[in-house]
Amino acid sequence: MTEFVQFTVSGIAAGSLYAIVALGLVLLYRGTRVLSFAHAGFGALGAFVFWTLSPSHVWLPLALAAALAAGAAAGVATERLVARPLSGSPVLTLAVATLAVEEILRFGITHIWGVEARTVPP
Repeated sequence: MTEFVQFTVSGIAAGSLYAIVALGLVLLYRGTRVLSFAHAGFGALGAFVFWTLSPSHVWLPLALAAALAAGAAAGVATERLVARPLSGSPVLTLAVATLAVEEILRFGITHIWGVEARTVPP
């Protein structure tokens, strides 16, 4: 019975994360008509900022706020510098541009933090 409860809670947690990501993608597409492949990069950037601040004994809400601000700032910069100038372009052009932004984010993250797996201590 204990394993059942543990797997149920783990499944609900994983499903909730998938739902949050899907809702973000849908809201972004519905609001801007841009299919953004950089969506995961914004989350990864926020996660690495949180990972950097959290173990160094920064107050947890402050680390969380900085992580959210980093992801949001990257999203706003992408909208202003990539999506807005290409607003009259075909959907495929915008999709490829956001794919390029994702690759730039991935390169920056691996250049700054490396490729090793990271965890946040409990």
